[in-house]
Amino acid sequence: MVCPMDDQWEGCKLVVLARKVSGEEATRATALSMNGSALYPAAWYEKQGIECSVNINAERDKWTDWYVEGGKIGQSIQNAVATDLTIQVERTGPVIEESPLEIVSRIVTDQSAGISNRETIKALAIATASELKYSYANGVRTPSVSGRTSTDSVREIVSEVLNETVVFNGEVCWTPVFLCSSGNTNDAKELVEGEFPYLISVESPYDSRDRNSGYYSQTEYSTTMFQSRIEGVYNIRLSEDKENWIKITETTKEGYATKVLVDGQIEVDGYEFFVETLALPSANVTVALNNSTFRFTIYGTGYGLGMSIVGAKYYASLDGMSYTEILEHYYPGTTVQVTNWETYITDNRGA
Repeated sequence: MVCPMDDQWEGCKLVVLARKVSGEEATRATALSMNGSALYPAAWYEKQGIECSVNINAERDKWTDWYVEGGKIGQSIQNAVATDLTIQVERTGPVIEESPLEIVSRIVTDQSAGISNRETIKALAIATASELKYSYANGVRTPSVSGRTSTDSVREIVSEVLNETVVFNGEVCWTPVFLCSSGNTNDAKELVEGEFPYLISVESPYDSRDRNSGYYSQTEYSTTMFQSRIEGVYNIRLSEDKENWIKITETTKEGYATKVLVDGQIEVDGYEFFVETLALPSANVTVALNNSTFRFTIYGTGYGLGMSIVGAKYYASLDGMSYTEILEHYYPGTTVQVTNWETYITDNRGA
């Protein structure tokens, strides 16, 4: 092999040393011992001002799989991000500014608590990155996010797919994520304004498999506590007719309340009423009044729109789905492509 001279590194992304092995030799062990692993030229990163964010051992295994088994080559070289690039988000009040890798890793560490499957975590990372890119592309300078201190294991997995993006007709997608559905996800047409043809109702049957993951729950409110909460939030006085206090007047086809009539006085958004006001896990609710107690039976956790974390977990662990297959299931008609963060934030920093 001839090593490029210093002025020949421009455009170089990958150097691979390999020799052909016979069929008898074609095993993981011989491929590794008789061929060099994928080599990432440090000079290329230095010239581009980019920090290598891939796990070299993981990439070596990917190239071995490709060489021996004819699998797909990873795109991790394209997931490097300029070292001085930062993005801004709002997390529980204050605005924080950190690298895309750190921000996405914080969010995914929060989302993936208790999940170790790499394909699930990759799917969450790409959905998170895509939603951030969508926000920046649509003029939101500091999108509001959740998150916690990132872990090394999550950060390493996120780094492998950091620049991969969910795309529909050439445009970055809005890719909401929630914990657990009631069996099917919602159609965006029933919940939000705008055109999102890739946010339609899809099956998520594994969500009901693990009842400890947010599929089913019950909560009770005394009528006194309920009255105090509702009158305080909506500035109304409830009548003596407790049976009339809660009337679900509209739901999605999957059963999530979209409109609630409160004591015949005001009609409010279903998610606002059940989740934000009453602090229930979702708006897929049935209500029963027994004497002086309201009992709420709830299915699912979250808005029910986009990708179910529980569903993604089991699609990967039980069905063996790859992260791209998981994303393409929950966002039908989309593809996963490599795009640069700079494309979405350059014109969104403001003065």
